[in-house]
Amino acid sequence: MKAIRSMMVLAVCAMVLLGASATLARPKYTFKVINNTKHKIVSLVASESGEEAGEFDVGAGIGPGKSMMLEWNKSTDNSNCEWAFSAVFDDGTYSEPVIINFCEDELELVFDP
Repeated sequence: MKAIRSMMVLAVCAMVLLGASATLARPKYTFKVINNTKHKIVSLVASESGEEAGEFDVGAGIGPGKSMMLEWNKSTDNSNCEWAFSAVFDDGTYSEPVIINFCEDELELVFDP
C-alpha cells in the first residue's frame, strides 16, 4: 500500500512538473532580414499601429548582400500581427516604412535599393 501511494505521489509530481514546463516553454517567433542594398543596416525600427517605435538589436549590423535571423521579444506576444519596419543604414538614412504581417510563417523582411 505504501509503495502504491509513493508511486501515485511521484506520478502527480511528474504531471505538475511537466505542466509547469509546458507553460514556461514559449515558441520562438523569428523572422529573416535580408539586406539587398549597398549599405550596412545598423538598426531596425519597428512600430505597432503607428505607436512609439522600438529597436531591434542587429549586433554589428547586416552588411550588403547579407541576412540575419531575428527573434521577437516575449513582450510582444500579445500584440497585433501588423508592424511597420524601417531599416537604419550606416550613412544615417532610413528606408521607407514597410508594413509586415508577423502572423505569417517563415517571414522574410527584404530591404532593396
